[in-house]
Amino acid sequence: MDKRQSTDGGMPFFLRKIKFPGSLQSTWVSFEAKPRFEGLSCGWMIVYSSKREGPRMKVMRLEHRLRDTAEQLWSLQHASYRVEAQRIGVADLPPLLETIGEIQESELTYWGCQDKDGDLAGAVSVERDGDAFTIARLMVHPNHFREGIASRLIAALFDEYPEARCWEVTAEARNLPAISLYEKSGFRCVETFKPREDIFMVKLRRRSGRSAPPRP
Repeated sequence: MDKRQSTDGGMPFFLRKIKFPGSLQSTWVSFEAKPRFEGLSCGWMIVYSSKREGPRMKVMRLEHRLRDTAEQLWSLQHASYRVEAQRIGVADLPPLLETIGEIQESELTYWGCQDKDGDLAGAVSVERDGDAFTIARLMVHPNHFREGIASRLIAALFDEYPEARCWEVTAEARNLPAISLYEKSGFRCVETFKPREDIFMVKLRRRSGRSAPPRP
C-alpha cells in the first residue's frame, strides 16, 4: 500500500514500502513519474530513491523495577546478546544468564527507546560512581540493527550526564562492531583482561573533553 500520493508541478509521486531480499527491515521507496519523450509520443519514466525506515526514537528513562519493563529488557537483552554469542562462539555470555528478577533488583540506571509498535528497540544501562560512569549494557534488537540506535543511546547518555569526568565500557575483543562503535564515540582502549578462559575483554575509556558523536 502506498504511504502517500501527491503531485509536484504536475508530476505524480508516491511512497511504497518494499522489503528487499535478505533484509530484515522494510524500506520506504519514493517513486516519481517524470515525462519522457520518445519521438512524437510522451510517456512516464519512474525514478526512485530509497531510505531505510527508522523514525527518530525518543530516548527515555526506563523504570526497570516494574515487572513489565524488566520483562521487555530481558527479552531485548536475550535477542541482542544471542547475536554476539553466535559471533564470538560463546553460548553462555553473562547477559544471557541474567534473570528478570535480577534486572528488577539491579542498581543500574536504564535508558531506552521504543519502536512504532511500542516495543523496546534498544536500551543502555549505566553505573555511576561519583563523576565516573560505566556503560554496563548496550543492546539493540536485531530487527533494528544499523539504524543508528546504539549511537543515539550513547549520545543521549553524554547529554544526560554532562558532569561525567570519564566513561568506561567493556567489550569482548572479537565483537569488532561494538569496539568500532565505541571508538567512533570517543572511547579508547586502555586495558585487556580475561574474566575466564574463553572470554577476552577490552576495556575502553572516554575522558571528558572529547566531543560527543553527532546525533544521527
